[in-house]
Amino acid sequence: MSGLTMKGTKGRSGLAADKRRLAILAGVTALFSVAAIVAVSVQESSVATRFTPEPFFSELNEESALAHKIVFTIGKGMQGTQSVTLTKQGDIWVVEERGNYPAVDEKVQQVLTGLVDLEKFEPRTANPEFHRQLGLREPENLGRAVRLQVLGEDDVEILSLLTGETVEGVSDTQGRGLLYARRDGADQTWLTRGRLPLNGEVTHWLDTDVLNIERADIRELVLWSGSPNPTHLSRPDADERNFSIVNLPEGRVGRGAAIINGSAVALATAEIEDVAPVDAVTFVNAPHVEMTTFDGVHFGIDLMGGRGSLWARFEVTADQAALDAGADPVAVQERVDALKAKLDGWAFKLDERSSVKLIQTMDGLTRPAEG
Repeated sequence: MSGLTMKGTKGRSGLAADKRRLAILAGVTALFSVAAIVAVSVQESSVATRFTPEPFFSELNEESALAHKIVFTIGKGMQGTQSVTLTKQGDIWVVEERGNYPAVDEKVQQVLTGLVDLEKFEPRTANPEFHRQLGLREPENLGRAVRLQVLGEDDVEILSLLTGETVEGVSDTQGRGLLYARRDGADQTWLTRGRLPLNGEVTHWLDTDVLNIERADIRELVLWSGSPNPTHLSRPDADERNFSIVNLPEGRVGRGAAIINGSAVALATAEIEDVAPVDAVTFVNAPHVEMTTFDGVHFGIDLMGGRGSLWARFEVTADQAALDAGADPVAVQERVDALKAKLDGWAFKLDERSSVKLIQTMDGLTRPAEG
């Protein structure tokens, strides 16, 4: 009996010892956990305060007003490089690669504002061997970087920036994204923050809002005007939605309002894809379209090109019939002058959909009458 009693007492003593060891181990673990949390917090605090964002071009606030030229250069692989040159002429910006055609001023201002607001967010590598991975190799060196230069009078360089890869899907509440960049000629790269428009395509910068024609404005249209087989589309007033074929041949009927109206109002929905000085496009034996509006403006349009999109040149005058009917000659002339200021001297590449509608023939708009 005594042996059994001693054995039971020893078991209870061992259990108490185990509990003490477990309590000590738990205390040590908790201590290390707290220490780890403190260490991580200190490390995160250190990283967060390691670099304070600052303007990338601190000197630009004073010099941005002196900007006279902006040049984008992109690489085209083995074909070399392509540039877009925006130059200030008086109060407007123009695109040199299109014969100094006007640029969209708002887009140009977004570039200058974007450069002023661009921030150095975090430093990255200063090793040139890693420039390619960030998209920061020079465009003339088979690189993907977009070079953005701002020049002053006499083409004195104000700044030159190489921009690379963007961090996709990351933006702050102000809409600012992250972009890798470096100063041209410097090895140090940066993760930058801001809103900087970058587009090396010439057509992006062209002011193509030039026709300002609404569907309700169009009174009549003559396709293939001056040819042996013109097609005259007209409507009596703007309240009449559908156009009719004035010179409809005997024995034929229209193919439907949608098709006829499509040609009649094609210039109201036309998109301009490119622009060139009018002398750069040869208009020989070109299809000719005549259009008049209810407010007394007459358009003469020559079309030229192969399959697909066509180039158009415009001659704008006051519609004498509208003036004879009592239209305000001052208002008509103001409208004509405003259009001529944008259209004269230029040829415009129209989108393919509109181009096809403007060269429709009588056979394309009509079909034989049944019976």
